[in-house]
Amino acid sequence: INGREPGMIMFTQLRSLGWQARTNGGAANSTLVGGLIAKEPLSAAKLAEISVQDAKVDFARDVIAQIVASPTAPEQLKKLFDVAQNSYFGGPYAAQKAKALAASKDGVAVDINVDDWRKDAAPAQASLADIASAALVEMTAFTAANATSATRSIIAYSIATLLITARPLVGILT
Repeated sequence: INGREPGMIMFTQLRSLGWQARTNGGAANSTLVGGLIAKEPLSAAKLAEISVQDAKVDFARDVIAQIVASPTAPEQLKKLFDVAQNSYFGGPYAAQKAKALAASKDGVAVDINVDDWRKDAAPAQASLADIASAALVEMTAFTAANATSATRSIIAYSIATLLITARPLVGILT
């Protein structure tokens, strides 16, 4: 009933885009980790795969940025977007990822332990999922706040349907 409400649409988009960013960012990271484990530079095909995944993450980020710039966006979601900006798109993870991609493009294996890589990668990727999770919490609260209105609408529609159905029956029987 409230799926067309602007607030619900905003939270649905944030949830979807947050998970899209996390999924694609995780896929790119997994490809990079494969190169670290193999102790070899990534092939041109693998670098292309990462570029595609990164483009999808950047698209999601751009749309999320537009949504959280709205005055109606909850502060919590704005803060989580800032965290993602500073941990996934900036900060140590972004720097180590850029270094690893540049090394692979130059045909050089990146010399970093996978566990050390994950120290920055895991929280950076989690920051993307946090946006999706917070949007779901907001969706739940929005739905709960509108439950009474939705229940009234269902009752009104049910009574109207009953009356519309009953009128012809009364006419037939009389």
